Amino acid sequence: MKRITFLVLGVFLAITAQAQNGDSPISYKSLGLQFSTQNANGDASSAAVTSVSSYNGFGSFIDNPAVMAFAKSSDISLGWFYGNNDQTNTYLGSKSSENFRKTDFGNVGMLFKYPTSQGSLVFGAGYSLTSSAKNKAFLSGRNNTSTITDMFADPSSSYNGIAFDAYAIDYGDLTETYYESIFRIGFTPAQFPGITQYVDVNRDNRQGEFSFFGATEFQKNFFAGISIGVVSGTSNYSRKFQELDEFDNYDGDFIGADVNGNGGTDIDLITLNDKIKSTVEGVNIRGGLAYKLGKLATFGASATLPSKLNITEKYSSAIKSDFDDGTATNTYDFYGEFDYAITKPGQYNIGATLFPFSKLSLSASAEYIDYSKIKISLIESDISDPIEKADLIQSEQQIQSEINRDYNSVTNLKFGAVYTLSNKAKLKAGYAIYPAKSKQFNVEQNMVSAGLSIPLTDGIVFDISGQYSAWDDRSLLYSYSDPTSGNLMNSEVDQSFELLNVVAGIRISF
Repeated sequence: MKRITFLVLGVFLAITAQAQNGDSPISYKSLGLQFSTQNANGDASSAAVTSVSSYNGFGSFIDNPAVMAFAKSSDISLGWFYGNNDQTNTYLGSKSSENFRKTDFGNVGMLFKYPTSQGSLVFGAGYSLTSSAKNKAFLSGRNNTSTITDMFADPSSSYNGIAFDAYAIDYGDLTETYYESIFRIGFTPAQFPGITQYVDVNRDNRQGEFSFFGATEFQKNFFAGISIGVVSGTSNYSRKFQELDEFDNYDGDFIGADVNGNGGTDIDLITLNDKIKSTVEGVNIRGGLAYKLGKLATFGASATLPSKLNITEKYSSAIKSDFDDGTATNTYDFYGEFDYAITKPGQYNIGATLFPFSKLSLSASAEYIDYSKIKISLIESDISDPIEKADLIQSEQQIQSEINRDYNSVTNLKFGAVYTLSNKAKLKAGYAIYPAKSKQFNVEQNMVSAGLSIPLTDGIVFDISGQYSAWDDRSLLYSYSDPTSGNLMNSEVDQSFELLNVVAGIRISF
């Protein structure tokens, strides 16, 4: 349970574009937000515009399964996803820039329009990408305020044991009542000479949904639909954190000394390696209604029910120290596997589409999500130890209290326009406003979208769409107890992002 205690406190180092809350991105609190957020639509024909009240292709069921009954033909859809992320990090007065590219399978699906004498009856099934992100960051600088070993010295830190074995921390007094960073022994807090830090972080996550849906016109101009999706995803994280005594400020001789105090050395380099691999499984259930007001407008409303995601996590952490005399410690580590669950909040959509001209449609929708309703369950397997179980329940309650306090209910606004050219090609444009999910750090995102559908033959259409967004963010690097005041302090990274997603695909009608 080493990682449990650590992430409850939110002091585990991480850097990722998915944080968007100024918190530690791989604390369970932040993971609840990340796994509950959709940031992609793998269908090229519907990725650019809102589909709560209009049909724009196979992926429209994600917004409202009822609009699938608006489809005019049976289709086979295939899409490919590409993401490009430019990231700038500012840490300890220095900047670093990274560019990450990721290609992924977008979607494959089939929609079958059942022949009816009147009304509409549509069924469909397939796979859709719903979340995709890949990022990495490299930071370096001279930290004159703190060291990550201050975090190791925290009494609640899971690193205590392996950090002590690797000489990253030691007892701070002769009676051995508390731990202290190896880089602070022999100095007062005001005398801390600083340490050179190097950080390399990689993260890759994706989530998709295998879905089945049906929609029908149950009364004239009234439509209803439902979808059931099996969620499957992975999240991989690795971090290498090094602290180097670059200027030999810690020129001691007590480590490894004999009984006479001779032959000792001191720390030159401390290396921490962390890895976390997670698999995600769950079920999404959506239902929706739509109404067609002749040729003037269509209206839609849908709901995605709260759903439970089961997560299996494998983790490992290792610390090693190199000394000035050329020797080194063994690599000390801990590792394990843990099952937990996240209950995503429900999502409720309303929208309208107007047809002011025969070739133009204008759409708008609102999506309501209360992220403060995210629930974390740390007890997802049999635990025989009553003390361990009580600790997990207490941690779970603490996380839940923080989620309820720090996360917002939001209303996302989306707008779209589709114009049909004389050759039946379609131009699509969209704009979306995503308010801040967290009260801790106000990160509002705006996204601009554009798309194009080009008929290649009478039954084959090529679709391409892109979404662009830019925003500023912040990520918690590590937390530590200030040696002078005893207050919990944060070491943070300021970040800025530019994200471009492109989805291309083919639709075959029959």
